[in-house]
Amino acid sequence: WQGTQTQHKDVLDLYLEALKINETDPDLNFIMGVLYNLTSEYGLAEEHFKNALKTNPNNADLWNKLGATQANGGKSEDAINSYKRALEI
Repeated sequence: WQGTQTQHKDVLDLYLEALKINETDPDLNFIMGVLYNLTSEYGLAEEHFKNALKTNPNNADLWNKLGATQANGGKSEDAINSYKRALEI
């Protein structure tokens, strides 16, 4: 992310507002996961990737992103399981 913290917060706020309208949207949840990853907020990122997977469980990219988030957050065993799931798809 090459933007400033203010720009990041502005983008985050816009997506949070969009999620109020459609909290189950997998694309919005995916983007939120990425945004939270950028600020090392891995718990929130993981939550959003899991929300995206609820409506799109066969998306290998989502499972991969979840695995990376879990690995970055120190959840190695969970990360391995998510990576395995991504490879199975």
